[in-house]
Amino acid sequence: MKYKIVACIPCKNEEFCIEKVLKVLSLFCYKIIVNDDNSTDKTQEICKKFEKVELLIRRKRDPKNREGALQRQELLDKAYEYNPDYFFFIDADELPVPSIISFFENIDTSINTWFLPMRDLYKDEHHYRIDKFTTKHGIKRDFSKPITNKGFIVKNIKNYKLKYDITKHRCRPSNQPINSPKPHKLAGGEATILHYSKIKPYYLSGQSNMDRALWDNYTKGVDINKTLKHHELCWDETTLELEEIKDEWKWDNIMKQEEIVEEIQNKGFYILRNYKSKDFCNSILKQVNTYKNIPYNKGEGGDLRVTRFENYSNEAKEFLNDSFFLSIGKKILSHAADGKTKRCQLGILKYKKGANSGGGWHVDNHKIQYKAMIYLTDVNKNNGPFAMLYPNLKSTDYPAISKEKSTRFHDKIAIDHKDKIQLLTGSAGDVILFLSHNIHRGTNIKEGTRITLTNYYYDGIYTK
Repeated sequence: MKYKIVACIPCKNEEFCIEKVLKVLSLFCYKIIVNDDNSTDKTQEICKKFEKVELLIRRKRDPKNREGALQRQELLDKAYEYNPDYFFFIDADELPVPSIISFFENIDTSINTWFLPMRDLYKDEHHYRIDKFTTKHGIKRDFSKPITNKGFIVKNIKNYKLKYDITKHRCRPSNQPINSPKPHKLAGGEATILHYSKIKPYYLSGQSNMDRALWDNYTKGVDINKTLKHHELCWDETTLELEEIKDEWKWDNIMKQEEIVEEIQNKGFYILRNYKSKDFCNSILKQVNTYKNIPYNKGEGGDLRVTRFENYSNEAKEFLNDSFFLSIGKKILSHAADGKTKRCQLGILKYKKGANSGGGWHVDNHKIQYKAMIYLTDVNKNNGPFAMLYPNLKSTDYPAISKEKSTRFHDKIAIDHKDKIQLLTGSAGDVILFLSHNIHRGTNIKEGTRITLTNYYYDGIYTK
């Protein structure tokens, strides 16, 4: 991340959703400080699983005294120890949407305090509330607009110490310190927070409203039954109207990317089954059979190749510029793949004795390189499938054929490491994402034809 972000989370008994929140925050926060108010569920156990989390456990308090400001001051004191660029205060049941990452990357540094728009999830985590009504006590409730008095982001300004009024039971507005520096600004939809509060067992059981009634009684001396009724009326469902959350608010694809990157870095490859349709594959095969003037080159193993097939096929161009592949490549290379040198290569391997794609065991580079390859035809063990060694071997792990051929290795490697050979067979439409600085090969074809597209993603420094 461009900026050092420290997340600050006050919590108590949040096992319902805190793991999801911590997974997301771990993607972009330098540190996550959780100040736990003596949870009796699995909250503390979950927090201890995360490397970036520093878990604080508060002293026991009078359950009627919420100590909301003090709990946040304790978080702030700990957060200052990490000297962040920004403090990010949210609750353990508040999940930022994926675009929060780009929000932080491109944050307007002239703004010192950001308020965050929040939507209340309702009934399940796929819907949020959008109706509006007025309670019989005259309280206006408008869920058609985002709530803006919860999470916030504040800049860490040199020689300016943020503080809470720790005598306060709760912190208003927006749970922020009493001296949050100006200018203030409401963030746009890219910093939306999804609030899980109203789908948690704590709320559904009625305990949330009861606790609020007890706190109001303790701090304001109001009648418990009357204030309980007030809280219940504020969440009346007579006019309930829900809307499905937006696709761009979902973390599924982002989290899947993290799992894929982790497996590629650990295993050297990952197979996306049925990533492209048979129609997509057949369209390219039709182009191969139709185009007459494509300049083919002969590969080292006897296959035919078109180096920049994206210049002849819109489908190949689409495959080369697939945002999912590029996003994964950015995480693997630690920066975007070089836009000028990336290319999509067509490969056609037909049966001929000893023929293969790539000319035996090799690496493409001694430095890191990432590729994406799609089978356009079904490939079984006899059709020259792609093969890698796992656990991985790099060029320094096995003697090369010679200094001049430092990226090439004798076939004896298949005997010395026979238990490591992974034959990656697949169906038309399957995509293999892999690190080509690990030793690999296209195996000898024994029958049929194998046709592929392979994206070469270079890091702009080390090229083949």
